[in-house]
Amino acid sequence: MLDYRRRHHHLLLLLYLLLLTRLTLSATIHTTLFSLLSLKSSFSDPSNTLLDWKNTTVIFAGTYAKPPWCSWSGVTCQPRTFNVISLNLSNRNLSGTISPEIRLLHQLRHLNLSHNAFEGPLQPNIFNLPSLRTLDINHNKFNSSFPSGFEGLHSLVYFSAFSNSFTGPLPSLLPPSIQHLDLGGSYFTDSVPASYGGFPTLRYLYLAGNVLTGFLPPQLGNLTLLEHLEIGYNNYSGGLPAELGSITALTYLDVSSANLSGPIPLEICNLTRLNTLFLFKNQLTGPIPPEIARLSSLAFLDLSENQISGDIPDGISLLKNLTLLNLMTN
Repeated sequence: MLDYRRRHHHLLLLLYLLLLTRLTLSATIHTTLFSLLSLKSSFSDPSNTLLDWKNTTVIFAGTYAKPPWCSWSGVTCQPRTFNVISLNLSNRNLSGTISPEIRLLHQLRHLNLSHNAFEGPLQPNIFNLPSLRTLDINHNKFNSSFPSGFEGLHSLVYFSAFSNSFTGPLPSLLPPSIQHLDLGGSYFTDSVPASYGGFPTLRYLYLAGNVLTGFLPPQLGNLTLLEHLEIGYNNYSGGLPAELGSITALTYLDVSSANLSGPIPLEICNLTRLNTLFLFKNQLTGPIPPEIARLSSLAFLDLSENQISGDIPDGISLLKNLTLLNLMTN
């Protein structure tokens, strides 16, 4: 009698767990379907690239089948849970806005909306996706100021917003794990936040082609893992911070056409891994530091259109990897 009761109890528990699993999965499925169809309805899709995104009644018999949206174009699902983990809608001639219901895709890791014509403010609910690792919105028409909450994307390592129409200041707080940050080609104003020096995971920083002003913060020199720094085509005050010479991992440095003044800091010659140094079209003065000969990896050097004076250092002839040298208009 005791064994029978135990078996009966175990059977009831198993049935309860099965029912709970089915209910949980059913809720996930209908939430996912609602989120994706809400996204589609917020888009203008003149080329019908999302034609296969259809409102489908999902019926499961026995074991669960693969839901239809896992086969929709641009959608990648986790094979066991059917959660959407990747959404790639790039290069589809889409416009309109992003539905706030994107927040329901809790397991989304990769979101690519690049090379479309989305406009209006960037949907702030994107910043409520806790699993997001890459976010690409480059070449769109997003405008207005950058929404708050960006720092809440704790898993984000890659963000590209190049070529949009954002205005106002740059976001001062960044995701704590960010490695690749591209906020170039918009209309951001004010100065480069000194707080950017407090995100040591950064390896790529692109802020070129905005309307930035003010002094470049010396705190950028704290980014010791940074390999690519491209922040020209702005209108700064003052000179190039000597602290940039501490970024010994740097291979690419471009602060061209940026209204820089003063001498080339001697500390820049500590960047022995530097492959590219572009400082053209500024108001730099004084001589080229003879210590430039230390930049043994340098392949591209452009210091043209400045007010540099004095001799061309003999040490430049020791740069055996140099393929481009431009010193004109000094």
